[in-house]
Amino acid sequence: MYPLKTHIKLIAQSPVFHLLQWRLDFNIVAYANLMLFGLSLP
Repeated sequence: MYPLKTHIKLIAQSPVFHLLQWRLDFNIVAYANLMLFGLSLP
């Protein structure tokens, strides 16, 4: 077993993690834009 800090560091350095992070950020931004667009409609 790795110590937790090392394990987190290894996960954070993984390209898959970065891809998921990017997709998550993108989804949040897209959702926020959708909500703003919905609120701006009459």
